[in-house]
Amino acid sequence: MSRYRAFGLSREPFAPEPELAMMAPALGQTDALARLRQAAMSRAGLALIAGERGIGKSMVRLAVARDLRVEPSLMLAELTEPADWRTDVTFLRAVASAFGIEVAGRTTLDLTTDLQKGLGAVIEDDVWPLLIVDDAHRLTSSQIDLVRSLLGPDEWAPRLSVMLFGAPEVEERIGRRQALTRHLAMRHTLNPLNALDAAGLLAFRLRLAGLEEGSGLFTGDAIVQLIERSGGNPGALIALAAGALDQGAATRKGTIDREMVIAVAQQLMPGDRARDAGERGTGIATPGSGKR
Repeated sequence: MSRYRAFGLSREPFAPEPELAMMAPALGQTDALARLRQAAMSRAGLALIAGERGIGKSMVRLAVARDLRVEPSLMLAELTEPADWRTDVTFLRAVASAFGIEVAGRTTLDLTTDLQKGLGAVIEDDVWPLLIVDDAHRLTSSQIDLVRSLLGPDEWAPRLSVMLFGAPEVEERIGRRQALTRHLAMRHTLNPLNALDAAGLLAFRLRLAGLEEGSGLFTGDAIVQLIERSGGNPGALIALAAGALDQGAATRKGTIDREMVIAVAQQLMPGDRARDAGERGTGIATPGSGKR
């Protein structure tokens, strides 16, 4: 029997793959979404969303793409598979293909020229091109320079909008390029969830999975441990909660308690986060602390 059915749930509450239906409202992600929508609709040049692995970048990317895909004034293109753009030529061809622009060039220069002409034709039809790039930290230095070339020389009149989602190091790489930073209209760093949002994420997912209000599947101490040991990272929080459900199903326990979460954390997260949080403080933002 699957772990969720063992607890009377109708679906998996803690699947690792991002799913928009399971996106709980959280301050940092809600703010990022609002700012990204505004940047796109105002035809801003470059927007940057950065954060560590598991922090929620993919969920924000999926949400903003869903919202903007239905805007008739926008033409949305997405690059989500770095394996498809290992070289400058394949990168430019991937961008062209995502926009539905035919290119004939074989060199980087020819492809860039073809792509710029194609983007110009899109704009002449009163449609604004928007490119979303996932795993932007995996762009090479020359590919980042190509992004700047596609944006154009004038930050006040970009040829398209670009949204980059990537690990924290992408911010430094963008910051070293003055010509590109002039196009930077919006940047947002996704930080760990505060205690309120983290607990809300767990409750939201369990509720969608069919858990009745006040059922007490996770004890209060278990929830505290999940939040502390995940460091407020949504991906780590979900992985720990899933592991705890597995443990509960395997031992046929109807309640997930503190000790069970500690045991799972020691298996899944050896090192600093698996140590007793009481010995070193949680490092988690609490409601009202101002940290996201």
